[in-house]
Amino acid sequence: MRAAASVLCLVLSVVVAAATHAVDKAQATSVMRLMFLVTGARSTAEYCREHVSDRGDRSTRAVQAWLAGYGIEDVDARLKAYAGDGYDVLQQSLSDYAAQFRQRLESGADTAHVCVALPQALHQPAMDLAQREPAGLAALNGGAVPTASAVATTSSLRVPVGQGIAADAIDGVYLLKTFSVGVGGSRWPRFQPYLLLRDGTAYADPKWAPDSLNMALSRQTEAQRWGRWTRDDGDIALQMPHVAAQVLQGDQRIAPAPDGLSLEGSYKHVGGGGTVASGGATSFMRIDHLQFHADGRFSGGSSAGLTSANASVASSSPSSSGRYKVDGYAIDLVYDAGGSARLFFYNDGHKLLHIGDADYVPEP
Repeated sequence: MRAAASVLCLVLSVVVAAATHAVDKAQATSVMRLMFLVTGARSTAEYCREHVSDRGDRSTRAVQAWLAGYGIEDVDARLKAYAGDGYDVLQQSLSDYAAQFRQRLESGADTAHVCVALPQALHQPAMDLAQREPAGLAALNGGAVPTASAVATTSSLRVPVGQGIAADAIDGVYLLKTFSVGVGGSRWPRFQPYLLLRDGTAYADPKWAPDSLNMALSRQTEAQRWGRWTRDDGDIALQMPHVAAQVLQGDQRIAPAPDGLSLEGSYKHVGGGGTVASGGATSFMRIDHLQFHADGRFSGGSSAGLTSANASVASSSPSSSGRYKVDGYAIDLVYDAGGSARLFFYNDGHKLLHIGDADYVPEP
């Protein structure tokens, strides 16, 4: 689910460029993730309507009531008004995703169980649109989030430096091989980091520097990213929610970088997705560039492009620059234009920089 959501977010980075009005990229990304959840729920209801006669109408009504509870029963019209000229590209990508979702249901679903469980699943925290995507819901709802649910925004997960996870509470960072979606929908290997704490808990795929993470709020609002670990004869048994136990190799510990580490060179992070790999016609790519200098300066920018059967769109973001400082498992980026970010960081020499939740490799 996470990989598919990130794929659709990449589409939106292109759609933003085609919008007829000013669009905030963070808000637009939240709109896309919300539409991913809506598309999955609708596709499941459609599947149930076709395969389980006594459950199909009930599933459709459950999805309609779910949307109405957030005030977006007319979500398509609201999305069209929000996206403007970017709507057609967006709809094509959502249609392609819906087709992929249906294929997964057809190939592996226990039909009766899926259709019986859908109405209840829509009321689980994982499908709480107000909690998961408050910015996107507000954008489609004229600025209002019609729920009393406690909402944790991205910024609320950060606290002042030193008020997060203490360095002596960290056992280390370990990597687990997984796969992510690449350009055209192909699958690429990826090493996902886990932050292991000495109290036996594990946090998957950190984005913010540990010492700036609001751990109590993260445990409450990102429970699916917290698990437990134990060490057995050098290896580590990892148990995350809703998945089978996995083993982390004890010799794959990533040590914190030396404070003040000097970086130098040009790096890029390439993301993408689409349906070409599965026979579709949509492919998109986003490239983020970062250039570091030994004197503590950095600069960067990004570009994105999408092609489909009916459209081809490209966009780029203005370059930015500032100062950086590496501090263990953290990197500070202070922008010349104002603002800063303290992100999770580790490196494999000069072969790879992991910044936030993305891997950057050297550019040729």
